[in-house]
Order: sequence, then C-alpha cells, then structure tokens
Amino acid sequence: GFVLTYSHPVGPNGQFAYRSYWLSRFSRVYATYFAGLVWGLLLLWVFLSGTLDQAKAEREQLPVARPRPSHTESGMEIRPLPPEYTLSPTEKILGAISVPLLLQAWYPKFSVYFWNAPAWSLSVEAFLYLIFPLLIIPLMKWTTRSLVILAGFCWIAMLIPPLWYYFTDPDHVGFIDWNMIQFWFNFVRHFPIFRVPEFVMGMVIGRLFADKAAANAGAGIGTGAWMSMSALVIVILTMTFAENIFGHGLAYILLHNGLLAPVFAVGVAGLALGGGPLAYFCSFKWMVVLGDCAYGIYLYHFPYLAYTVGMMHDQAKKGERISGAWEYIITYLVITVLSAVFFRTKLEKRIRLTIRDWAARLWPAPKNG
Repeated sequence: GFVLTYSHPVGPNGQFAYRSYWLSRFSRVYATYFAGLVWGLLLLWVFLSGTLDQAKAEREQLPVARPRPSHTESGMEIRPLPPEYTLSPTEKILGAISVPLLLQAWYPKFSVYFWNAPAWSLSVEAFLYLIFPLLIIPLMKWTTRSLVILAGFCWIAMLIPPLWYYFTDPDHVGFIDWNMIQFWFNFVRHFPIFRVPEFVMGMVIGRLFADKAAANAGAGIGTGAWMSMSALVIVILTMTFAENIFGHGLAYILLHNGLLAPVFAVGVAGLALGGGPLAYFCSFKWMVVLGDCAYGIYLYHFPYLAYTVGMMHDQAKKGERISGAWEYIITYLVITVLSAVFFRTKLEKRIRLTIRDWAARLWPAPKNG
C-alpha cells in the first residue's frame, strides 16, 4: 500500500494511468509467480495423483492420541504430520486451476493448496492491486486528521477476525499445535477482504509521506533513524515475548493478522526517510540484491521445504540417518537464496518483458486523435 501510493500518483483532476499501472503490476508479479509454480509442479503432481491420500490413509491407522515429538541422534525433531482435510477429485482440479489464476485465497480449502502454499498471499495481492485505483482517488481528498483516524479504524478491523476465531473456535480443534489446514482458520488468515485494512493503512502512510516528500528529503534523516530503530526494537521484543503475554494460539493469529501493523507502518516510513543504522545496513549492495530477490525467496522456499521434509520423514521411518538441524537449515537457506538470485538476475527480466509484451497486445494503447 505504501509503495503503490508513492509510485502511482493521482493526477490533479483525479486522472490515473490505469493501463501502465496494470501492465507494470502484472508483469512484475507474475514473472516470479510463474517460476514458483513451475518449481512446485512436482508437488502438484503428487497431490493430484493421490500419493498424499495414501499417506493420509496410513496416518489414520495410527492412534488418535497426539504422539510426542521424537528426536534423531543428530538432534532433528520429528513431529507427526498433521491431519489433512479431504478434497474431492473435483476440488483438486478446481484448486489446481485457481492457483495460476491467483484466486486460491477466496476459498479456504485452496488457500494452502499443495502446489505452492505461500502463494495465497499473492492471491490477496492480486485483489488489492485490483481495488487500489478505486481506493487511491478518494483517499487523496482526505485530510491528515481523517487519515490518522482511518488508520486507527483499520488496525481495529484487522484484529476483529482473529479475536473472533480464537474465542469462538469454529473449527473445534483449539490451539494444541499448528492447525494450518482447518477451514475457518485459513478463512480468517487468508480471505482477501480481511487483508484490506492493512493495505489501506499502508496507503495512508504512503499518502502522508508523499504530502511532505519535499520537506522529508532534506530534514527527515534524523526522524527516520529513530522511527526505524524504534520499530525494529518493538518488533523483536513483541515476537520474543508474545506467547508469554497472549499464549501460543492467540499470539500466533494476532501477529499473523496485523497486531504489529502500526509498528511496521512507522518502520516503513522511517526507512523511507533514510538515516540510522537500519537504513545503513539495508543500503549494502548484498542487502539490496537480497531485497530484490525477497519475493522469489518467499515463493521458492516452500517446494524445497516440502520435498525435503517428505524425504526426511521417509528416511526416519526406515531408520536411516537424516540431516542434523543446522546442516539442514544452512543447506535449505543456501539453495533457496541462490535459486532466487539466479532467477532474478538471469531470467526474470526476460520473462517480465515477454509477459508485458503479451499483455500490451491484449490491451493496446489508445491511438492519439
């Protein structure tokens, strides 16, 4: 919300460059998204072929009581796989169709679909990109005071769904462990409408920042330093002690759905102002490269994680040696980051230009005169 508001301004008479906005957003997002789907094709095949159904049937023969986690000699903790919800063959096909169309977040059973589970957030982003022009034009007419009040209401709106879920427990499972596949749990976490308030909060911060861009450019460094560092400290402290304050279940779902959104808003604005140790650290060339590749890292990490965790469970069942915790996480991070860097630097620009060219043919520029 912050970046779009700052980089796609509204004209003096409410004009908005719809065509260039849509083409730039679609080509930017879908190039990496497409690569993430290709990377996860094997997961899709496994899911559609029924291999996971077979594994689920094997698990259903185990005792109902939740077994304790076990450890291998190398220290790796082996937890039992969580129960799976059942998808009919029709639902599997619909899920496979919804993912490349960026529609999976609208139906909770599809939002963590096995093709590439983190892609639910891109489904949400696609909806936010769609409504951005409808929101930004009236938002430019609001006063500063009205915008601050709006941001406060947005924060309250973010917290209502997770609080409702926690206190009503519509899935009737409690928070004994990660219950990532429960219907209402994913509805609260992923449904696009519930993510609009945090997007609007970002737009508010972007609008306030843009209003004072000239003054910020010359006098905002000191302010940016304390804003970004204060936000960083609050985030670290909250993440460290959230479970002690709220308990395991409530802490997770509140943090997932926007508890720290105002803090991140302050931090983002502070980094945009520049200055301070955090901005200095983020300005290193290798950090800039990693920042450019962060989207790819996010999308590429899950297929590798799913492949390797599945193999380790099979190895553990057979009594074979599996990687130690540190050995695994280092290999996991190196492979995920290098694959994202390679795609970003070698392939993404070509794919983006190809997608933009196809999209431009489908939506040609209007002829002058």
